Amino acid sequence: MHFLGGATLGFLGFTFFKKINAVSVRRVFVYGNSLTLFFALIWEVIELASKITFIAAEYWLDATGDILAAITGSSLSIALLFRILTPSGERNF
Repeated sequence: MHFLGGATLGFLGFTFFKKINAVSVRRVFVYGNSLTLFFALIWEVIELASKITFIAAEYWLDATGDILAAITGSSLSIALLFRILTPSGERNF
């Protein structure tokens, strides 16, 4: 679930930052992953505050795995979108 959420946020970040002409691949990649990290951290705080998690002793391990899954999904979706939608001449780092 966190992987798919990260992939969705990566897609949204890609389309938004590409639209405002953050031209370089690195810039769109960093901004898209930063957006995903922000929302993943917010979600983990909400999860902790509302006691959604039932594994209190291992919460930090669970939260770390969730955040890594979100960042992985975001990174893969941004990389795939760049590979598919960007002409090879515009792939500058």
